Amino acid sequence: MIDHNDVVVGIDVITSGAKLSDYRYALAVLKDNSMTVYDDLSLGRLIRLLWELKPKLIALDNIMELGGSKKNVIKIVRLFPPESELVQVTLSDDEFVDLRKLASKAGIMLEHGKLTPQKTAEVLAILSSRGYGKVLKLFEDKIKVVISRSRVPGSGGSSSERFKRGLRTSVLSAVKRFKEELDSRGIDYDLTFRESDGGIERAVFTIYTRRGDLSSILRVVKGFNVSIRVKPVLKKKLLSLVSSNLTTDRFVIVGVDPGIETGLAIVDLDLNPLLVLSSKNLDREEILQIVRKYGIPIIVSTDKNPPPEIIEKLAASLNAVLYYPSKTLSTAEKDFLVYEYVEVHKLSLKTTHERDALASCLKAYKEYEEKFLQLTSKLNEIGLHPRRLQKYKAEVIRGKPVAEVVEEIINDYISKGETYGKENIVRIIKSLVNEDAEKRGKELIAEMEKITKERDVLRRRIVELERRLTQLETELHLKTLEFNSEVAKDREISELRHRLRKLTEYLGSLEVQITSMTKHIDNLKEAFNLLFNGKYLMVRSIRKLSLEEILRSSQTLGNIKEGEVVFVKELRELREDLVKLINTLKLKILIPKPPEESKDVEYYQVVIYPCRDYIEVSDDIVLIPKEVINELEKYEEELRKKLMRRDEFTLEKLLNLIEEYRLERTTNISNNHN
Repeated sequence: MIDHNDVVVGIDVITSGAKLSDYRYALAVLKDNSMTVYDDLSLGRLIRLLWELKPKLIALDNIMELGGSKKNVIKIVRLFPPESELVQVTLSDDEFVDLRKLASKAGIMLEHGKLTPQKTAEVLAILSSRGYGKVLKLFEDKIKVVISRSRVPGSGGSSSERFKRGLRTSVLSAVKRFKEELDSRGIDYDLTFRESDGGIERAVFTIYTRRGDLSSILRVVKGFNVSIRVKPVLKKKLLSLVSSNLTTDRFVIVGVDPGIETGLAIVDLDLNPLLVLSSKNLDREEILQIVRKYGIPIIVSTDKNPPPEIIEKLAASLNAVLYYPSKTLSTAEKDFLVYEYVEVHKLSLKTTHERDALASCLKAYKEYEEKFLQLTSKLNEIGLHPRRLQKYKAEVIRGKPVAEVVEEIINDYISKGETYGKENIVRIIKSLVNEDAEKRGKELIAEMEKITKERDVLRRRIVELERRLTQLETELHLKTLEFNSEVAKDREISELRHRLRKLTEYLGSLEVQITSMTKHIDNLKEAFNLLFNGKYLMVRSIRKLSLEEILRSSQTLGNIKEGEVVFVKELRELREDLVKLINTLKLKILIPKPPEESKDVEYYQVVIYPCRDYIEVSDDIVLIPKEVINELEKYEEELRKKLMRRDEFTLEKLLNLIEEYRLERTTNISNNHN
C-alpha cells in the first residue's frame, strides 16, 4: 500500500542515443499530493536525485527505453536504490496496455495528440500510486559482498613482500570479523575465498538477506587497507518470476565442486549427461535455478569427505539425498570414473572442476547401481516394463526397499485398469511372498530390526557431528591463517584443535561401531537365508557349562526343554551336579572342538559332540548345520549301545565273579587258621 507520505516518481525518456551519455530524461516526483517535474536530466543527475528522494515506486512506460539495450538497462537499474520498487505501468497480466486507456480508466483527462515526456512521467507517477502496472522485482533476496585489498603493492624488494603480506593479513582480519558478525546475527551465507601467502587475497560472501540488514555490519568491518564492495544480485528476468520448469518425469543427480570457480554436473537416473559446466562465483541460488530446469533433483553429490557446508545447504534446499564418499576421492579415482563415460558420451571437460563434479555424480550413481539392477531384474522376471522407471528408481534412492517398489509398480499397473493372467499372478506372488516362515525366524528378524534402528540413530548422529566438524574446520582454517600471519596468537586455535581432535576420535569410534554393526547385520542376513532354506537350525548357546550360565540362558530364551541340543563355547570340566542336571534333562552338548581324551564322557554317560562349522547370531543363539545335528543323533545312538554292551551281564562275567569270590574265601579261611 502507498501512504500519502511515500515518494512516487515517473520517468520517461526525452532523447536517446548511441551512448548512455546521450540520453536525457524527464522525472516527475509525486509527494504529499504535490507534483514536481524535472526536465532534461542526464543519467548521472537522474541517479543522484533518485538516491536523494529514495522513492517507494519508480514508474516506467517501458523498461527497455531506459537504455535501449538489455546490457544498458541492467547497468542502469543496478544503480537504482535497492529499497525502491520498479513498476511498469503499461504491463498487466504480462500483456501491454495503452497508457491512454489506463489514464481514461483511472479518470485522468488527457489532451489529444502525442504526450510530452514530461506529461508522460506525471501520468506514470499518478497511475503507479493508484496501483496500476506490475512490479518488476529488480534484485534477488541475496547480496554479494567482495572483500579484497584496497591498494596495489609495487614490485620488487623485501619491503614490497612484507607490504603484500600485510595487505593479505588485513583482508583475512576483515573476513574473520565479517564472518563473526554474520554468525552472531544468524544470517545465512556462503563463503568462498582465495588463499595466498600470509593471509587471504580475496573473499566473496553470498548473503541471503536484504541490504539494509548489512549496514551496521559494514561499519564494523571497514578498514584502511581493505576494500568492501556490496553488489546486489539482479534478477535474471525482470518481466516475470523465473519458473521452475520442472520435468516431473526426470529425476537427476547433481554434482557440485564448490569454490571461487564452481563445477556443476547434472545426469539423470538413466546416466544420461544433461549438463556439465564451470563458472566463477556461482552461488547456491543460481545453482538451484539451473538444476530445476533439468528435472527433480534426487541426489546432491560431492567428491569430498566431509562434504562442504554449501553442499549440505544445497541438498537441504532441494530436499535431496546428500551423497559423499567414505573418503575424499583421489585424482586417479576421479579420472578412472569419468574416462569411459566421457568417451561414450563424447563430452569435453574444460576444467578439473567439471571433472570433479561429474565424478561425484557417477560415484553417487554407482552407490545405488546394484539396487537398480535388482529392480530391473525383478520387473523383467514379472514381465513389467514401466515407461517412467526413473520415478521408481528415485523411491529406491530415498530408502524404500526394492520389494516395496516392485509392489508399488504392480499397484500402479493394476490401477490403470489392465488385468493379469493367472500365470502372471502366481509368478508375482511367488516373487514377493516368502512361504512358510519359521517361528524362530521372527526372533532373528526382531534382532535385525533393533540393530538397524540403532545403526540409523548412529548415522544421524554422525551426520550431525560431521556438519559440526565442517563448521569447526572452517573456523580453524581462518584462525590458522591468522596465526601464520603473526596478527593474533591466542588460545582459541589450541582449543579448536583440541576440540577437533576429540571430535575426530569420537567420530572414529562411531565409525568403528557402524562398521561392526553393518558386518553383524550382513551376518544376520546370511544366517536368515540359511535358516529359511533349512540348511541350518537355531540352537541355544551358552558361554560355559555352569549352573549360572544355564539359569541366565533360561531367563533370556525360556526354560531348557528335555532332550534339547545346547552349544557350549568353553568346556573345561564335568562336575557331578552338572552331569546330574544334563542327564535329568537328557541334554545333548555341542562344542567348538573335539573333547580332550578323557573317560568323563563315557563315565558320566553324557552326549558331547564337536561342531566346527557354526554361525554365531548373538550371545545366546548359534546356527548349526543340519548335517551336524544328524551326526549328533547317530553318535548318541552309538554311545547308548556302547554303554549297554559295557553293562551287559554275560556268562564269562559270572564265572569271573565266582572265581574272585573263591579266592577271597580261601584267603580268609587261611588267615583264620593261622
